Amino acid sequence: MKQDRKYLVLMGLFILIHLGKYSIDVGFSLQPYMLLLFGYYLFHLREVVFEKTTEHEAAMYLFYLYYAFTGVFSLFPASSLRIILGFILVICCYLLMKSLIVSFSTKVIEKAVANAGLLFNGMSLLLYFYGLKQLGFQLSSGGDEDVRMHGVLLDRDYPRLIGLLDDPNFYILHNTLFFAYYLTNLQTRKNRYGLLLAAVCNVLTFSRGGLAAMLLIVVMYIFIKRVKIWTLLKTFSISIAAGFIISRFTNFNIFGMITDRMTGIGNDGGSGRFEIWDKALQYFLGSPLVGIGVFNFSDYYLRDTGKLKYAHNTFLEVLAESGVIGISLFLIMLAFIFAKLQTGKIYRNAPYLYLAYFGILIQIFFLSSIPNEMFFLFLAVLYPYIIKENLTSRIRP
Repeated sequence: MKQDRKYLVLMGLFILIHLGKYSIDVGFSLQPYMLLLFGYYLFHLREVVFEKTTEHEAAMYLFYLYYAFTGVFSLFPASSLRIILGFILVICCYLLMKSLIVSFSTKVIEKAVANAGLLFNGMSLLLYFYGLKQLGFQLSSGGDEDVRMHGVLLDRDYPRLIGLLDDPNFYILHNTLFFAYYLTNLQTRKNRYGLLLAAVCNVLTFSRGGLAAMLLIVVMYIFIKRVKIWTLLKTFSISIAAGFIISRFTNFNIFGMITDRMTGIGNDGGSGRFEIWDKALQYFLGSPLVGIGVFNFSDYYLRDTGKLKYAHNTFLEVLAESGVIGISLFLIMLAFIFAKLQTGKIYRNAPYLYLAYFGILIQIFFLSSIPNEMFFLFLAVLYPYIIKENLTSRIRP
């Protein structure tokens, strides 16, 4: 009974971590998964285990410590203080998350990933079509850039899937772990259906950076595992055929929309990203050593342009806000994680985590994601694979 209850908490973590739009604003976001972790360990304090710190975790803590320190140089200290409190909260949740996940065998963790992915994508797709139904299957915003209805966002001429989230660009980031797991475990029918469902949801986001990351994951897996392309085509054949049928008999021409979206990057400046990235470089050049201060980019941009925008590039955001020192620590952290993936032979033992890492790197190039709960979930799931003594669980399946 205890094992079953704790497994439900694990499943709850893998689901609630995607429900950030239902967070409580207390100056920073108090999210549902945080409440789950604090609530569970409030009554199971003895189960909290602080595992040894690995090299990549030490590099991560050092980066966040320095990144928070740059708030000393910020022009907008209130913003810096708010995100610093957020850093503390998220890292505390990471420690609790790791303590929970490491208490299970890797087989149980993978079972939870597979089941949570089906729920996440299934519920998101249902919300998407329900939202379209509520909008009368109107596929254009009619000039408005942001029309939301349940699981759909009408962004100009694209009906973009947001599902359980509130941003289509972050949807694929949240789906990366699930997509990579299904892709690398096609032996069962459940995982083949899971891959189709995850792929359909990803495509319906019309996220250029996300779709590029998804394509990279597929190509890398074919290269690493020498998977025959025909095997994957057979898996995707149903969704490809369904897409052609829907495009033929309705006005939902998904292939045409994808083509327009991908080829339109030169016309829309990457949805305004090129202009924003130019500003980020300007702010960096104004203070190249220590940057403008943690979480100050949006305030600077609002002051200079009258628009509230994020950097839409984690690397440039870190560079602008923490300078050469901060970006160096950030890259060192990423390099240590990659080293762990290599030395731990994760590409062989858990290829879904290996692929997910590169998928995340591609996507954060187009997103502002410091801090991001999915990155910490990835690290927490990775931990039991790289610590050999934890491969045998305290809780058996």
